[in-house]
Amino acid sequence: MTIRSIQLPFRFRSLASATAVLACLALVAPLAAQDDKDKEKKPDPEIAEKLDALDEAVKDRKMEHDGEAVRIIDELKERYPDLHERDQKDVLEGISDVILKIRKPRDPDQPALYRTAIFALGTIGPTDEKTQKFCSEYLIKAWDRKPFTEDEWLATREDILENIGRCKSLNPKHIDFLIETATRSPIDGMKRGAGKALRHYADAEGSVRKNIFDKLLKDYATIEGKSKQSLEPGDSVMATATATLKAIRDPWNATLAALSGANHRTAADWFEWWNENKNDRKLWR
Repeated sequence: MTIRSIQLPFRFRSLASATAVLACLALVAPLAAQDDKDKEKKPDPEIAEKLDALDEAVKDRKMEHDGEAVRIIDELKERYPDLHERDQKDVLEGISDVILKIRKPRDPDQPALYRTAIFALGTIGPTDEKTQKFCSEYLIKAWDRKPFTEDEWLATREDILENIGRCKSLNPKHIDFLIETATRSPIDGMKRGAGKALRHYADAEGSVRKNIFDKLLKDYATIEGKSKQSLEPGDSVMATATATLKAIRDPWNATLAALSGANHRTAADWFEWWNENKNDRKLWR
């Protein structure tokens, strides 16, 4: 008689079953406890007080309390993951109001308040899918509103693009926004900022990375080609392309490297690599 054929007495079979059940419960119990902990979270009255204080500091006509507003935003950013869902929603709205409901614009050379709010949304963004969506949409709205659309706010506008990327939203509209800004904007700083922000998708699935890589490289190659198309030093098209290429080359190379794992310095070299590897299923899985 083999060991496999031995039949345990009923009482021992029952004991084995009970042991298995207890082992399963031991694994499930911590998860259930975590769920209970999440359910036990309650709205914190202090958060409402902090948001009221933030609103008052931002509305100050003399702009003497921006430092206080910055400290409140930083604190709310750090506390966000542990807050009740209702408080999280209020915090997102309160921080986004700093850049969306601007009553008295700060001077472009004093952007600390706005940059702190922008960075906070970019930091909070990856918390979960819902937060990614809200933070990305708030930042995209701010990018296209005054005062940030004015030339004096170009650097802050680049910051907005960077933090849209930091949110890592996989919503196709948000990814397309960055791709289109990078490849279609006539402003070098916007092309640079959006292309740089796309490096944050280095951990996305292959189809997402491949789509970004393909579209960014095509525009990169077009710009590089135009920068060499004429021997006339006064050629305006060539001069414009040369300036754009200087602005985007390093950050776009870094993004292409992050998306692919390869490393090249020119669009021509990237294209050669792309033709050899674009159908590599393992690379783009």
